[in-house]
Amino acid sequence: GKVREAVVFGEKLVLVRKIWSRLGEKVIHVEDQVTNEGFIESPFMILYHINIGYPLLDEGSVLLLPAVRTIPRDHWAEEGKEEWFRFHAPQKGYFEKVYLHYPKTLGDGFGASLLLNERLKLGVYVKFDTKELPYFTEWKMMGEGEYVVGMEPGNCFPLGRKKEREEGRLVFLKPGETRKITLEIGIVDGEEEIREFKKYLGMD
Repeated sequence: GKVREAVVFGEKLVLVRKIWSRLGEKVIHVEDQVTNEGFIESPFMILYHINIGYPLLDEGSVLLLPAVRTIPRDHWAEEGKEEWFRFHAPQKGYFEKVYLHYPKTLGDGFGASLLLNERLKLGVYVKFDTKELPYFTEWKMMGEGEYVVGMEPGNCFPLGRKKEREEGRLVFLKPGETRKITLEIGIVDGEEEIREFKKYLGMD
Protein backbone atom coordinates (compact mmCIF):
# COMPACT_ATOMS: atom_id res chain seq x y z
CA GLY A 1 0.00 0.00 0.00
CA LYS A 2 0.96 3.64 -0.38
CA VAL A 3 0.25 6.62 1.89
CA ARG A 4 1.12 10.20 1.02
CA GLU A 5 1.60 12.93 3.64
CA ALA A 6 1.71 16.32 1.97
CA VAL A 7 0.89 19.92 2.85
CA VAL A 8 1.48 23.28 1.18
CA PHE A 9 4.77 24.80 2.42
CA GLY A 10 5.47 21.59 4.36
CA GLU A 11 6.43 17.94 4.13
CA LYS A 12 5.82 15.78 1.08
CA LEU A 13 6.50 12.26 2.28
CA VAL A 14 5.40 8.97 0.71
CA LEU A 15 5.21 5.68 2.62
CA VAL A 16 5.17 2.44 0.62
CA ARG A 17 4.41 -0.61 2.78
CA LYS A 18 4.67 -4.33 2.12
CA ILE A 19 3.28 -6.84 4.64
CA TRP A 20 4.00 -10.51 4.07
CA SER A 21 4.31 -13.92 5.69
CA ARG A 22 5.40 -17.42 4.68
CA LEU A 23 3.14 -20.46 4.85
CA GLY A 24 3.90 -22.40 8.01
CA GLU A 25 5.66 -19.52 9.78
CA LYS A 26 4.37 -17.67 12.84
CA VAL A 27 5.83 -14.36 11.68
CA ILE A 28 4.48 -11.21 10.01
CA HIS A 29 7.05 -9.12 8.14
CA VAL A 30 6.60 -5.39 7.57
CA GLU A 31 8.80 -3.59 5.04
CA ASP A 32 8.41 0.19 4.74
CA GLN A 33 10.03 2.71 2.44
CA VAL A 34 9.61 6.40 3.21
CA THR A 35 10.69 8.92 0.58
CA ASN A 36 10.89 12.70 0.71
CA GLU A 37 9.39 13.74 -2.63
CA GLY A 38 9.64 17.43 -1.79
CA PHE A 39 12.39 19.92 -2.56
CA ILE A 40 13.33 20.82 1.00
CA GLU A 41 14.62 18.82 3.97
CA SER A 42 11.74 17.35 5.98
CA PRO A 43 11.39 16.09 9.57
CA PHE A 44 10.64 12.37 9.68
CA MET A 45 9.07 10.75 12.76
CA ILE A 46 7.78 7.17 12.73
CA LEU A 47 6.65 4.90 15.55
CA TYR A 48 5.03 1.46 15.31
CA HIS A 49 2.29 1.14 17.93
CA ILE A 50 1.69 -2.58 18.50
CA ASN A 51 -0.94 -3.25 21.17
CA ILE A 52 -1.30 -6.59 22.97
CA GLY A 53 -4.07 -7.41 25.45
CA TYR A 54 -5.70 -10.27 27.33
CA PRO A 55 -5.24 -13.26 27.49
CA LEU A 56 -1.56 -13.01 26.54
CA LEU A 57 -1.32 -9.94 28.74
CA ASP A 58 -2.34 -11.12 32.19
CA GLU A 59 -1.26 -11.08 35.80
CA GLY A 60 2.29 -12.45 35.86
CA SER A 61 3.12 -11.67 32.22
CA VAL A 62 6.49 -9.98 31.65
CA LEU A 63 8.09 -7.84 28.97
CA LEU A 64 11.60 -8.99 28.11
CA LEU A 65 13.60 -6.17 26.54
CA PRO A 66 17.39 -5.91 26.59
CA ALA A 67 17.94 -2.17 27.04
CA VAL A 68 20.90 0.10 27.69
CA ARG A 69 18.75 2.64 29.49
CA THR A 70 15.13 3.06 30.62
CA ILE A 71 13.52 6.39 31.52
CA PRO A 72 10.06 6.93 33.06
CA ARG A 73 8.14 9.52 31.02
CA ASP A 74 6.64 11.35 34.01
CA HIS A 75 5.91 11.13 37.74
CA TRP A 76 3.17 8.56 37.13
CA ALA A 77 5.70 6.23 35.52
CA GLU A 78 8.30 7.07 38.16
CA GLU A 79 6.10 5.29 40.70
CA GLY A 80 6.78 1.59 40.28
CA LYS A 81 9.54 2.07 37.72
CA GLU A 82 11.39 -0.97 39.10
CA GLU A 83 8.41 -3.05 37.89
CA TRP A 84 8.23 -1.61 34.35
CA PHE A 85 8.57 -5.10 32.88
CA ARG A 86 6.02 -6.86 35.11
CA PHE A 87 2.23 -6.86 34.65
CA HIS A 88 -0.57 -7.35 37.17
CA ALA A 89 -4.34 -7.74 37.13
CA PRO A 90 -6.51 -4.79 35.99
CA GLN A 91 -6.86 -2.00 38.55
CA LYS A 92 -9.63 0.52 39.06
CA GLY A 93 -8.56 4.11 38.36
CA TYR A 94 -5.18 3.14 36.91
CA PHE A 95 -3.30 5.94 35.14
CA GLU A 96 -1.15 4.96 32.17
CA LYS A 97 2.60 4.57 32.59
CA VAL A 98 5.02 5.15 29.73
CA TYR A 99 8.64 4.03 29.70
CA LEU A 100 11.24 5.21 27.20
CA HIS A 101 13.79 2.52 26.40
CA TYR A 102 17.11 2.59 24.56
CA PRO A 103 17.23 -1.02 23.28
CA LYS A 104 20.42 -2.99 22.83
CA THR A 105 21.45 -4.04 19.34
CA LEU A 106 21.70 -7.82 19.33
CA GLY A 107 24.15 -10.00 17.41
CA ASP A 108 22.17 -9.91 14.16
CA GLY A 109 21.92 -6.10 14.15
CA PHE A 110 18.33 -6.03 15.41
CA GLY A 111 16.66 -5.08 18.65
CA ALA A 112 13.84 -7.20 20.05
CA SER A 113 11.24 -7.40 22.78
CA LEU A 114 9.10 -10.32 23.95
CA LEU A 115 5.82 -10.15 25.84
CA LEU A 116 5.75 -13.50 27.62
CA ASN A 117 3.00 -15.34 29.44
CA GLU A 118 4.77 -18.20 31.23
CA ARG A 119 1.50 -19.75 32.37
CA LEU A 120 0.30 -20.14 28.77
CA LYS A 121 3.84 -20.87 27.51
CA LEU A 122 3.15 -18.28 24.81
CA GLY A 123 4.66 -14.98 23.76
CA VAL A 124 4.59 -12.27 21.09
CA TYR A 125 7.82 -10.64 19.99
CA VAL A 126 8.69 -7.54 18.00
CA LYS A 127 12.02 -7.45 16.18
CA PHE A 128 13.30 -4.25 14.57
CA ASP A 129 16.31 -2.71 12.85
CA THR A 130 17.98 -0.48 15.45
CA LYS A 131 19.79 1.54 12.78
CA GLU A 132 16.43 2.95 11.69
CA LEU A 133 14.44 2.39 14.90
CA PRO A 134 16.83 3.05 17.80
CA TYR A 135 14.14 3.75 20.43
CA PHE A 136 11.40 1.68 22.06
CA THR A 137 8.39 3.06 23.92
CA GLU A 138 6.42 0.90 26.33
CA TRP A 139 2.82 1.90 27.02
CA LYS A 140 1.67 0.16 30.20
CA MET A 141 -2.07 0.50 30.75
CA MET A 142 -3.41 -1.75 33.52
CA GLY A 143 -6.91 -0.26 33.81
CA GLU A 144 -10.25 -2.05 34.04
CA GLY A 145 -11.61 -2.36 30.50
CA GLU A 146 -8.45 -0.65 29.23
CA TYR A 147 -5.91 -3.40 29.74
CA VAL A 148 -3.08 -3.29 27.24
CA VAL A 149 0.63 -3.01 26.68
CA GLY A 150 1.98 -1.08 23.70
CA MET A 151 5.25 -2.33 22.18
CA GLU A 152 6.45 0.64 20.13
CA PRO A 153 9.78 0.71 18.26
CA GLY A 154 10.43 4.04 16.58
CA ASN A 155 12.98 6.57 15.34
CA CYS A 156 11.72 8.91 18.07
CA PHE A 157 9.85 8.95 21.35
CA PRO A 158 6.20 10.15 21.33
CA LEU A 159 7.03 13.42 23.05
CA GLY A 160 6.37 15.81 20.17
CA ARG A 161 8.53 17.31 17.45
CA LYS A 162 9.74 20.22 19.60
CA LYS A 163 11.00 17.94 22.38
CA GLU A 164 12.61 15.49 19.94
CA ARG A 165 14.42 18.36 18.24
CA GLU A 166 15.67 19.73 21.57
CA GLU A 167 16.92 16.28 22.62
CA GLY A 168 18.71 15.70 19.30
CA ARG A 169 16.56 12.75 18.24
CA LEU A 170 14.64 14.39 15.38
CA VAL A 171 15.46 12.73 12.04
CA PHE A 172 15.40 14.64 8.74
CA LEU A 173 15.04 13.38 5.18
CA LYS A 174 16.81 15.25 2.40
CA PRO A 175 14.99 15.87 -0.90
CA GLY A 176 14.75 12.56 -2.74
CA GLU A 177 16.07 10.56 0.22
CA THR A 178 14.51 7.17 1.03
CA ARG A 179 14.68 5.27 4.30
CA LYS A 180 13.96 1.53 4.41
CA ILE A 181 12.60 0.02 7.62
CA THR A 182 12.06 -3.65 8.45
CA LEU A 183 9.97 -4.98 11.30
CA GLU A 184 8.99 -8.48 12.39
CA ILE A 185 6.11 -9.55 14.63
CA GLY A 186 6.06 -13.19 15.66
CA ILE A 187 4.86 -15.85 18.08
CA VAL A 188 6.90 -18.07 20.38
CA ASP A 189 4.96 -21.15 21.45
CA GLY A 190 6.09 -23.73 23.99
CA GLU A 191 9.02 -24.10 26.35
CA GLU A 192 11.64 -24.81 23.69
CA GLU A 193 10.81 -21.75 21.55
CA ILE A 194 10.67 -19.57 24.66
CA ARG A 195 14.05 -20.85 25.81
CA GLU A 196 15.59 -20.20 22.37
CA PHE A 197 14.21 -16.66 22.18
CA LYS A 198 15.43 -15.84 25.68
CA LYS A 199 18.85 -17.04 24.57
CA TYR A 200 18.65 -14.79 21.50
CA LEU A 201 17.82 -11.85 23.78
CA GLY A 202 20.72 -12.74 26.08
CA MET A 203 18.26 -13.18 28.94
CA ASP A 204 18.38 -16.96 29.42
